[in-house]
Formats: sequence, structure tokens, C-alpha cells
Amino acid sequence: MPIFTYTAIDNAGNKRTGTVDARSQSSAVGLLKEQGLFVVGLVEQKESPVSQFLSFRGVPDTEIVASTRQLATMISAGLPISGQTLSPVQIAGSILIFCSLVIAQRLSEARTTPSPRM
Repeated sequence: MPIFTYTAIDNAGNKRTGTVDARSQSSAVGLLKEQGLFVVGLVEQKESPVSQFLSFRGVPDTEIVASTRQLATMISAGLPISGQTLSPVQIAGSILIFCSLVIAQRLSEARTTPSPRM
């Protein structure tokens, strides 16, 4: 979320400066008005490469969970994972092969399982 530096006047007529996190300039002005401030100046701060790096969140938890589950499934299926270094392409290929085998198996089970009558 962008950070804005503001200059404002409070209800007592005193000049105040500071920063506010907001999605846009208009929402920043709205937040400051809610605090009883009259905005005189508002400038969006440019992020330095260091602050961009520090604010990077990395891989989402849901992706880590999904990848861990896929890896566990591959290991339990007997795919060779340890003992060699696999490239990302080899891992992706193994996942695709495994997923297509699982889909094929489920489709064949669906064809042989009678559907419930209503």
C-alpha cells in the first residue's frame, strides 16, 4: 500500500506533518479528515529498492502447502526424488505425469462404479 507524506492543519490551527498508509490520494485525504485534519499538502513517497525488498512477502502459505502435499504424494507413489538433483522441469514433468495417472484412474473408477438411482 502506498505511503503518503502529508502537511495538514488541525482544529486548533497548528501545522502537522506525518505519513499515512492509504490505497490512493483520495483515501489518504479521507483518513486525515476523519482525524480532524485539513490537508494542505500530500505527496506519495517513492519506495526505495531496499524497502521494496523488505516488504516482499515471498511465497504464499497456500502455495507452500500445495507444493508440500504434491511432494508428499509423489514420494508415497514411489517416484525417485532423493539421490539425484531434479531440475524444475523434471519436477514439473513428474507432477504432470502423476496427476494424469491419477485422473485416468479416477475416470476408470467412475466408469465402473454404478451411479446411484434417484
